[in-house]
This record gives sequence, structure tokens and C-alpha cells, in this order.
Amino acid sequence: MDSNKILVVNDIPGFGKVAGNVNIPVLTSMGYQVAILTTLLLSENVSAPGDVYFHPIGDYFQNTIQHWRSTDITFQGVMTGFFNDQQQIEDLREYYHFLNRNEKHIPLIVDPIMADHGKFYPGFDEEFAMSMYRLIEHATLVTPNLTEACFLAETPYSDYKTKEELADIADKILQSGVEYVLITGIQFEGSPDKIGFYLASRNDHQLIFHRYYPYAIMGTGDFAVSYITGHYLAHQKMNQAVEQCSHYLEVIMEETFKDESNIPKDRVIALRFEPLLHTLFKSIH
Repeated sequence: MDSNKILVVNDIPGFGKVAGNVNIPVLTSMGYQVAILTTLLLSENVSAPGDVYFHPIGDYFQNTIQHWRSTDITFQGVMTGFFNDQQQIEDLREYYHFLNRNEKHIPLIVDPIMADHGKFYPGFDEEFAMSMYRLIEHATLVTPNLTEACFLAETPYSDYKTKEELADIADKILQSGVEYVLITGIQFEGSPDKIGFYLASRNDHQLIFHRYYPYAIMGTGDFAVSYITGHYLAHQKMNQAVEQCSHYLEVIMEETFKDESNIPKDRVIALRFEPLLHTLFKSIH
């Protein structure tokens, strides 16, 4: 049975509430059986201080796919995050085609992790973005931040965009064939207390906001894409999944910052979602 299996493609840090360390508990708390296809092992999240150790996984990625193909494992949905290189993207794209043989259409959710603040992450470039674009051509949902959205749409980056500019960026990405574009971390000049999502499809565009906390917070995007994926695969409408996610993030932020006066502004904050995991199963059942 594939009715509750989700394939998560992401890196796994030894320490830090990001990537697979967030995807797995969120989705399993919703009642899904999670398979993890690891793209990279690292000692801590990439923004951690000190010399973060990166351990490439070599042939593991391809060999795992080959084994799963031979045993005919299938999934209700596929969710991707960090890829270590372009070859992993191409291998996953080919495997996704294999999973969709016999006229299946398994939802594919892509978080195109490659850039932020107007720049590619080290080791990524325009060619990597092209490989990512070829993957999202088959996706149900793509969840770029504003930088990634600009790169995918081949649009100049700026910290703030108007609603009209966001619509233009989203429409360009929709031309790839993806069903939904969800641009994350959206802020407008003059509204420093709000942050949110810009959700676009061919028929509708929608802005969804929640309270902004002026801290560096790890794991927010990983939680959001996991939450939205879980709800969408439970047959909830995409806009409803995003709206509920926005509300849930507010609740988690209140839990994380309930003693905000003792949190230094220069500290990276880990999202404190664990006390609320028990409520996730009820949210979709």
C-alpha cells in the first residue's frame, strides 16, 4: 500500500532543527510513513558557527534509488529539499518518472533550496537553477523564497516586491508547468511586523500573512513545506493548507518566543514545535 507513504529528499544534519530533522517528525506526527532519501550528511546546519563538516554520500543516492526501483516501492507523494549537486536532481527526476509509470500522477512538492538574500549559496549557480527548473516542470507545488523565485523567473532581485511584481514572478514560474507557486518569506515596505506567503495558481493569487519576529529562526521553511505537504496529500485544498500553516506558525512562534525578553537578538533561534506535534494528527484526520 502507498496510501500513507511520503518520500522526503533532503539533507540530514547531526545537530540542528532543519531539513530532514524537521520534515520527518512533522510528517510522521500527521500519520505518514516517511522514507528519507538523503542528499548530504553534515555535522550541523550550514549557518552554524565553526567548521561545519560535510560528508558527501557518494553512490548512496543512486544505489538507493536503484534498490527501490527493483522492489517496486511507491509513494503517495514526493517532497524535495536540498540537493547536493545537479546529478542528484537529474537522478530524482528520472526516478519520479519511473514512479509515475502506468499513468500515475504522484504529487511532487519542490522546495528549491539554492539561494537567499539575492545570492546563490556557495557551490550553486545558474546551471544548478536550470536543473531545478527542469524538476519543477513536473511539480504540483514549488516553494521558493524570494531570491529563488527571482532566479527561477529570470527576474532581477530586490528585497521588496510589489504585489504586481510578485504576480509577474509567479506567472513566469507557472509557465514551467507547475500547478502552484508558493513564494515564502514575503514582506512589504512599511509593514515590518508581517511576513508571509504569496500563493499563485493559474486561476488565483493570494497573500497570506502572519506575525514577523525579528530573529534568525531556523527550520521555519522546513516546517511549512512539511505541514503543507501533509495537508495537501490529505486532500485539503492548497489555499486552505497554506492558510492553516500560517496560523499554525503563529502558534509555534508564540511557543518559541513566550519568554522573548530573555532571547538575545543576535542568536539563531530553533523553532520550538515539539510541544505541538501531538496536535498535527488531529489537524488532518
